[in-house]
Amino acid sequence: MLHEIQTWFNSAQATAVVAFLITLIPVIWKLIKPIVDTKNKNRKKYPR
Repeated sequence: MLHEIQTWFNSAQATAVVAFLITLIPVIWKLIKPIVDTKNKNRKKYPR
């Protein structure tokens, strides 16, 4: 019985973590995109 509860808790925790990451992706992307854009602009300005 205890083991079943533990397994259910672990899967619920994993689901929560996945959902949390999915919600975070757009936020992280908003933060990263400007940095990536500026790097790409600099690369176009100064080709190696």
